[in-house]
Amino acid sequence: MITLPRGRTFRLVTIGILLLFTFFFLHSSLTDPEGIPSNGGMAEKARLNRLLHQPGSPYTRADLSYSKKAGLELVSVDNVSRNASTGTPGTTPRVKAAIVMLARNGDANGAASSILQLQKRFNDRYNYPFVFLNERPFDDAFKARMREVAPQSKLMFGLIPVEHWSFPPWIDQERAARVRKEMHEANIIYGGSEPYRHMCRYNSGFFFRHPLLDEFDYYWRVEPDVDFHCDIQDDPFRYMQEHNKLYGFTISLFEYGTTIETLWKTSRDFMKEQPHRVRSDNSLRFLHDGNIEDYNRCHFWSNFEIASLHLWRSQAYLDYFDHLDKAGGFFYERWGDAPVHSIGAAMILKPDQIHFFNDIGYYHGPFRHCPVDQPAFKDKCQCNGNENFDMQGYSCTRKWFELYGGGDANIEAERVRVVNEEAARVAKEEAERKEKAKQEEEDRKKKENEEAAKRKEEEDKAAQRKKQVEADERVAREEKERIENEKKKQEEKAKRTEDQTDATTGPVKPDDNASDDGKLVVPEITVVADLAEAEKEAEARQAADVD
Repeated sequence: MITLPRGRTFRLVTIGILLLFTFFFLHSSLTDPEGIPSNGGMAEKARLNRLLHQPGSPYTRADLSYSKKAGLELVSVDNVSRNASTGTPGTTPRVKAAIVMLARNGDANGAASSILQLQKRFNDRYNYPFVFLNERPFDDAFKARMREVAPQSKLMFGLIPVEHWSFPPWIDQERAARVRKEMHEANIIYGGSEPYRHMCRYNSGFFFRHPLLDEFDYYWRVEPDVDFHCDIQDDPFRYMQEHNKLYGFTISLFEYGTTIETLWKTSRDFMKEQPHRVRSDNSLRFLHDGNIEDYNRCHFWSNFEIASLHLWRSQAYLDYFDHLDKAGGFFYERWGDAPVHSIGAAMILKPDQIHFFNDIGYYHGPFRHCPVDQPAFKDKCQCNGNENFDMQGYSCTRKWFELYGGGDANIEAERVRVVNEEAARVAKEEAERKEKAKQEEEDRKKKENEEAAKRKEEEDKAAQRKKQVEADERVAREEKERIENEKKKQEEKAKRTEDQTDATTGPVKPDDNASDDGKLVVPEITVVADLAEAEKEAEARQAADVD
């Protein structure tokens, strides 16, 4: 006969069974799909279990599994800074984040412009701290200028270690100098610059190691002389933390191929050598167009980044950067931190962990993200929607939307913009056509009027000439009649004289004016000459009028 335990014994057995079930539950919950158990003891297991099961957790078992392989620390959704209060009613507590700027003393005005805008648009409400980094000590004037534009925020100024801003020992500096000279002569952007290469290497592999950033989980990279176009009501850092977003961007585009000729091959070599560092559901499709061995040159523009510092601190990324650094492409070519970050993030993160910050209007010459044409941001942004770069030909953001979704508002705004642009083009052409037709009609009428005026002028001249000819003919006729009348009068007078002479005195003695028969001869020569001269003058005047 079996006797069941009772009393104290029963309670102890029951508690033992419950503890056993709890152990198996915790063990199974912290085992990845491949059956790889978590390392680090019970405390680490409890932490991972809390990450997975706490209310509002954005993480999956696959996230925890890969984070162990990649050495990637995931942050609890309720993790906040020591002084979490923003001091502004209605805002959420601050998370462990900072705004980071790499600048020089000569960038004071450009840095102040960027910070003043960011303060106005966002940080006056949240008061996140600023971390300024420089390869040389910041002077008092720079520090004073920054305190002037962000008086309520904590400002920290850091010096970059020399070993992070110099040639590593394995670099052949003579070869690097030859490359800079060749790229400068080939007019490759920043091709001849040595400081630019140190900056790209530093941003790629060292900025996140600076001691001033050790206490933070997230950062927002800001550069001098950039613009922020939209009011940012919600905290992007908290959004990243609560939604398992580890990298955020606003602009993506194609890299200059001549600056990264071997970057993709070097990256692919790393992926093949250390495949466990590459997440299986990664985001690499964004970086190729079907053949993973061919890089399409797309990258996130890293002058704007809101990202997890743990992404770059992960062993997967550190191994990747070391692989690139040993290859020497930062100096033997001109590898930029933007494609390096993009490849690293796409290799380590799934697409859902990369976020497009559509609500942050941003400009870094010459490209602009401007969502003002989207109804949700119409009253929050001040920029020209026609300059929005998202869907233009040199942008890769359209490809991101096509692969991983999102961007519906952007696509619709672009569709409306194109329709409006086409309508404006048609209206312009129609207006130009009408203006051209109007001008042609005015020109035709003007020509007709000019021709009519010319005809009238010619007719008036002809009428004047005719009138003049008629007047001349009348004068000539009148002159001729006068001369004929004068001649006639002289003839009549001569005849009367002759008759009178014959009647009173008898025959007249021959004189010079008498003919052989004794008759008086009238001097016709003078009269005829006068008549001929008058006719010639009339003909001359008529000829002059014709001319």
